[in-house]
Amino acid sequence: SWFSLIATADIPEYAKKMGISLKYVAEQLMNRLKECELKPEKTHDRSVDREDIEAFGKNISYIKEMVIQETQRRSVSELKENDLNWSNKMHLKICHLTRGALLYEVPALSFQLVLKVAEKIKMLLAEESQSESPPEENRVHVDLIESAQDCLRSWRTQALKKPLLSPTKSVDKKELEVWNCHFTLEYGVEDWAKVWRDMTRIDLVKRIQEEYPFDQILIYWNERESLITLNHILLDCFETCALDSVDAVCQSKKEAELLAKLDACKNQKSLAILSKLIEKSWQRNPDQRADDISCVLSSDSAIHYCLLQGDCSKLNVSQEARGLIKEAEKRFHMLAGGLHNGSVKYRDLQELLQKRKEFMGLFQAQQKNPLCEDMSSLQVLIEPLLSAREEELKAFQKEKIAIGTLIKMINKIFGIVTVTDITVLEESHNANVQNRPLNELVRIESWTGEQTKSRPAPEVKYFNVSSSIKAMAFTMQEMADSTVVSQCWVEAARASNYDEETLSDLCSSIWDLCFTDYSSLCEKVESGAITLLEVDRMFYNLREHPDEIEKELSIMFRVVKGSSLPPRRLRQIKEYYMLHSAADSAQMIQSLVTELELQGDFSKIQKLAKLNETAFKQQPLNDVDAELITTKQHLEKITPKCIECLDEFIRRQPFIKWVKEALTNLREVKVFVDLASISAGENDMEVDRVACFHDAIMGYSPFIYGLQQKTDFKTLRTSVEEIQKALNSDPLLAEKLADSARYLEWLRTLKECHGSVETSSMSLAAAINTKGIYTVGNVEPLHQGKLSLGDVLRLHLCDESTDELKEYALQDLEELQNKLMLMSGKRARGKEEVARFMENFTNVQRLGIAFIELYTSGNMLYRNWKAQVYCGKESDTCLTMDFRAGNIECLRISGDISEQLQILCRTLETCLQEWREFMGKRRATFYHLNYYTAEQIVYLCSELGMFAAGNLLSEQVLAMLSFIKPHCTAKEIGMVMHPADAVDEGIDALQEVEESEEFDASLKDAGVSKASCQRENANLPKAIIHLWTRFMGNMTAFLIDHLDTVAFGELLRQLSASNARAVRRQLPSSLHCGRPNLLICSRPEIFKTALCIYMQNPKQSLPSYDEVLLCSEETTCEEVELFLRRALSRGSLEQKIYTLIHADCLNYETSVRFGELFEELTRHCNPEYQLVVICDVKRQHCYIPSYLRHYKVPIGLNIKTEAIQQYLVNHFTVSQRRESAAHLFHDDLSVRIISSKRPGVGKSLYVDRLYQKLLQKDALKRIRLIEPKINEGQIVQKLQDSTATCNLRQPMIIHIDAAPVRKGLEEFLFKILVLGVLKNSQGRIWKRSSAHLYLVEHLNANELLNKPQTQQVNMGFLSVLPTIHCQSPKEVRELELKKRRGEISNIL
Repeated sequence: SWFSLIATADIPEYAKKMGISLKYVAEQLMNRLKECELKPEKTHDRSVDREDIEAFGKNISYIKEMVIQETQRRSVSELKENDLNWSNKMHLKICHLTRGALLYEVPALSFQLVLKVAEKIKMLLAEESQSESPPEENRVHVDLIESAQDCLRSWRTQALKKPLLSPTKSVDKKELEVWNCHFTLEYGVEDWAKVWRDMTRIDLVKRIQEEYPFDQILIYWNERESLITLNHILLDCFETCALDSVDAVCQSKKEAELLAKLDACKNQKSLAILSKLIEKSWQRNPDQRADDISCVLSSDSAIHYCLLQGDCSKLNVSQEARGLIKEAEKRFHMLAGGLHNGSVKYRDLQELLQKRKEFMGLFQAQQKNPLCEDMSSLQVLIEPLLSAREEELKAFQKEKIAIGTLIKMINKIFGIVTVTDITVLEESHNANVQNRPLNELVRIESWTGEQTKSRPAPEVKYFNVSSSIKAMAFTMQEMADSTVVSQCWVEAARASNYDEETLSDLCSSIWDLCFTDYSSLCEKVESGAITLLEVDRMFYNLREHPDEIEKELSIMFRVVKGSSLPPRRLRQIKEYYMLHSAADSAQMIQSLVTELELQGDFSKIQKLAKLNETAFKQQPLNDVDAELITTKQHLEKITPKCIECLDEFIRRQPFIKWVKEALTNLREVKVFVDLASISAGENDMEVDRVACFHDAIMGYSPFIYGLQQKTDFKTLRTSVEEIQKALNSDPLLAEKLADSARYLEWLRTLKECHGSVETSSMSLAAAINTKGIYTVGNVEPLHQGKLSLGDVLRLHLCDESTDELKEYALQDLEELQNKLMLMSGKRARGKEEVARFMENFTNVQRLGIAFIELYTSGNMLYRNWKAQVYCGKESDTCLTMDFRAGNIECLRISGDISEQLQILCRTLETCLQEWREFMGKRRATFYHLNYYTAEQIVYLCSELGMFAAGNLLSEQVLAMLSFIKPHCTAKEIGMVMHPADAVDEGIDALQEVEESEEFDASLKDAGVSKASCQRENANLPKAIIHLWTRFMGNMTAFLIDHLDTVAFGELLRQLSASNARAVRRQLPSSLHCGRPNLLICSRPEIFKTALCIYMQNPKQSLPSYDEVLLCSEETTCEEVELFLRRALSRGSLEQKIYTLIHADCLNYETSVRFGELFEELTRHCNPEYQLVVICDVKRQHCYIPSYLRHYKVPIGLNIKTEAIQQYLVNHFTVSQRRESAAHLFHDDLSVRIISSKRPGVGKSLYVDRLYQKLLQKDALKRIRLIEPKINEGQIVQKLQDSTATCNLRQPMIIHIDAAPVRKGLEEFLFKILVLGVLKNSQGRIWKRSSAHLYLVEHLNANELLNKPQTQQVNMGFLSVLPTIHCQSPKEVRELELKKRRGEISNIL
């Protein structure tokens, strides 16, 4: 109606003037509330919502007045069903629509409206004496009020989401207004009002308590003046929470911080808060003494803070708090007075000094207090006074420690000498002085304020002992940690003639004797004249603790000489005691020399053998010279267990002699042990004998194969050290030698039965494990063809008999591996050499495979990489790597060869995975990279890099780039390259230098040494990964005269953009865009079907090399991936049809990869891609036809041979404007098949005559195919070799004699004639030129063999090519006769 046109804010005014009923106004408001509720939220502009809410508030206010003024009496049920219902709904919608606390009055108004209606109902119910409604119905209005209250509380919770205290430590005034409004709502029923106020009070208290106690007090303090103007309940809630928070603040010891924040002494806003803080702060230590000063000196207490303010009389606090402050002032003044006159207690002075800063702050504050001006104790300089009292305290403490040391020393001679007056001293020392005044402990003079620097040293009077006793005590304290002094002290007491002495007598007799003896020892030590016997007297019990000896000597020289100890004497004493560790070893060596009749020089050990004799002990310390120490250092490593081993070696000489005669070197020992292990079979007893023999001989090998008759001490020492190492690894070495000697006859028999083949194979394996060096990587100029493991792996081994370096290929190593497996196949144990060889060989093969994958994937960092693996365990270096790049030197790795090889393999495999992902992303970014394999990209980047450096560009590069831009020239490529290179040239050069320096530093951090360094424990993965990361981050720093993939991709993009001719093909109507089209047909019809697809666009060129992929079992995953990327990826400016021919011929692995790539690429593919897959009907059960079976479509193409022939003729015809050998024919065709039914009918003669017509020298190139199967790589090589010196743009005849070919001819002809490109395994191509005439000799084998028509093979693609038939003279004559008779019109 017209009323709906009135603005919401104007409704009350119109309703008053026109007398519109309350019900109608309420209905209109409800409708508008619903409309507003359905509006979409406008988060960017809230002004419209605010205006609406304000308008609703006006209407609700008007309705509330109408309800109050309504005089018409209505029934309770009508009020319940109508007014109460819509008022409650109106309240719910208002709360839902009102966001934030800004318009808090509107929800409050809607709530009051509900209240007014409910009050009216309650009044009517009270007037009715008897209610016909049951009691449940009488509570309806009460339930709705409770619902409205809950709604208003929920709105309030949502509107007040932000913390009560803002980051600026203030409270939002609007929130206080909300709470004040809710506390002051008008209720007609007091019971309802009380319930509402109680709930609101609980909510407010919870909200306040969400803040920290510290902040609750802060809020109340800062907002108190505002709260006083509001409802008294607000002030009461905030004050209650603040008072309750005082306990928590005091427990966290933050009351002083809070008072400072509140500036409470200046802004005394709340007596209760300040008073309670003071009271609770005092009560933090309930067990404090009456004179306790901890509360006064605690910087975090409220008492301390108040005292810092100086005059506390102006503080407005409670009587109890004021009394506590006065008590604190009293205690502080007593403390200051005691400090001044020296009566301060020992305990209080200690605490005061610990809190010096706090005390001085209070002292200075009290000095400024007018009430304390008459107190003399506060009118002094506090810093000098404190320093003086501290010095006096330390003097007492130091003397107490010295007296304690004296008492301990006297207790050590208890039972030898009795000290009569020690009891009184002990009692004084043990007494508790915590409560004693300082002036009772130390002699203190009155403080005048002028005693600063000239004051005498404090005098301790507490212990009351003489100065000589004090001096003795302090000297003892200096030597308290010396065991030598204690020893001299006890010896002096034993030498005393008295059983009882006083402290004074003790000082003059026993102590003087003790110190004289101690000083004499010090003098002898300093001069070196002290005998070794006296050294033992002082330090024998400390001989195994050199640090304690050093400590003793330090004390001795500090006390006696007042200097530091002589390092030379300390070293001599330490070395003297270390000589004992070599005495037994010296005696053993002497015995060994005698038994083995060694004739070398062993004079150095003879002196050590007499170390424990008395005569040696009488020598002075100076006799411990460098020669003796050096000999000891050599012998001390020989352990008692090693001595037992050497003794066992002497006793088993007959067995040792047989070993040296039968097995002349360690390699023969290893071979013998391995063959013996194999011969032992499953006999555990014999297996144990062989293992025991091996361990014994290898452990004693330094003696068996190292000792000679003229061996001297130096050589013998080296051999003993090696045996010591073996013994550490095998503690049962001596027992194993004894056991092996018992089975000497069995070992002799076993030695005689070993054959030559086994021995030679095991010897070779052992030699490889000892001195073999594997070379993996780019070991030589790699041959042209598919890279195999044999091309990248070599083994070099030095022949000991001839000193020649032999090289072993993969085939030789595999043969050795097979022999070893046959020999050790029956044994699971005893083949350590075999297992080591097998493990290393397997890891090296894995490394070679990883290199091949990286090489063929086009990674330039590993292009020239070579690693050398050193198999010998004794080699310092187990692995070297040479990237053969300008800024990377050879890396050397040490460690376990097997572990390092596995780490290297895993690292290279990780690099390979990341490289593949990197190239996948680059191919996705730069669409035209998908035209080239990884090998082709490497070749092109290298050639283009050299072209940028000034070299000429080869025809091969131009041919390969013509896929992107047909007939492109070197000039065009240069124009594309040079602008970008000129900009980046300087930057790249600078980055290369900087990164080279950073790389060198990073290698050192990684623990990998360069060729000039020899560092062990290299962190191989970290070094290679760091190098790899640097390479991936900036390839140009590693590549010299070589483009990186990004630059190459950008070049291809710009070349493509400059191509004016774009291919635009349309699929036949029976095929579909945006999905694969699987066509199934007979094999002879496959090429015709493919050509029919492209015939739909006759004006477009023949299908190109990138549009069609002819599959075979040799087709690689990479070729399939690139084809799918070209077909499905975005980025091409052309609209091509991509055809996969013979997809059923792919091997299983490649087929599966096809499916995976298809699923992956179709997620982000070009939605209008055109893809056709053609398969043989007889092979539709294969993987790809089965995978694409849901995309199978009927061919629906009109395959007419004549139409296909005409299509090919149109495209094979060369324009007369172009110079071409095709003009030798009247129809200007550049392709001819020269066919015959049998050989020897003049096909080659026909070619020769055509060449004679060409009248150009060297313009005939013959390619004779002699194998029955096409080898495309060989043909490309022959074409390139034969035309290497020719101008390919000049007319030329390419004669291909394919008469012997029986397999793959049609595929070959389709590639070279239709697609116009041949490619070898290295990615080099031969591209057909329109200047060339292609003549292909073909022998029709079906006719030659006279097969019946049903058995003859359908010619297929050959049948649609332009063909010249060569026939015999007889057949030509018959044709001439038929022509004359008019039977035929054209004999061609």
